[in-house]
Amino acid sequence: MRINCLSLNENLVILNVWAGTQRPLFVSVEEVAGLVKRIDRVLVESRTVQFSLDNEAKAAEITEALEDVDDRHDWTVRALWDGMNSAINRLRARRPVPTLDISRLLALRDKVLPNGTSAVQRAYPEEASAARRAMDGLDEQDRHLLGTIPSFPEGSQLDVGQERAVFGLELEELGKRRSVLLGGSSGKKKEYEARLAGWQVIDLVLRALEDAAAPIETLTALRQPALDQIRNAERRADQRARAPKPAPKPAESPSTPSTPSEDSASTDVTGEATGSASSESPEESR
Repeated sequence: MRINCLSLNENLVILNVWAGTQRPLFVSVEEVAGLVKRIDRVLVESRTVQFSLDNEAKAAEITEALEDVDDRHDWTVRALWDGMNSAINRLRARRPVPTLDISRLLALRDKVLPNGTSAVQRAYPEEASAARRAMDGLDEQDRHLLGTIPSFPEGSQLDVGQERAVFGLELEELGKRRSVLLGGSSGKKKEYEARLAGWQVIDLVLRALEDAAAPIETLTALRQPALDQIRNAERRADQRARAPKPAPKPAESPSTPSTPSEDSASTDVTGEATGSASSESPEESR
């Protein structure tokens, strides 16, 4: 009998029955009655850990949603950058060069995206804050000018900026919800400790029931559900052990370092490069 095959949830099923519906029957057996308080204590600790694990599962779902919203946010950042640069470059092709209009657009671009496309490499809270500040910092003239730059397939760059702000709000909200869920995270060590405490008390009860002087019907009612749960857990563990192991992935060849993109450099009204946009640490900081 391999009690250590039981999961935390399976421990809870066994202990909940002994401490709940079968409690009067349980305390009627002298050999195990003294263990009921220990079972109650283990139940409280195990339920706390299980609640934390459930929250971690919910947090994983929120992380998937965060990644999707972040991807959409990043595309709006690129659309803003490319859209405004397209308008600036078209003006540079005119003769005489409309330097005043170009200067206005450059100033607007650097107000909306002061760090260029490196904005997509920030942590979620930073992206959310930057998206909100970018639109809040625009005055009426800025909004009007941004609204004159078209965006495919419809609308203007002002619409794109507002979409980015909406995605920023979603990032902020989802990030807060995930932080709350993970605030009381127990971790794998706590989970193992709770499982171990459950295994130990279940083992003590089953051993004591083997030598108990109570009626056979009482002993069977207390032991059999637990034994069935353990056998089912053993069967699943054996199935996992027999399952074929996935083939190891082939080693990847080192990637070729990428060269800086043209978009990462800010330019003056004549089109000369004046420096690269500041970059942040990769997305692993998220």
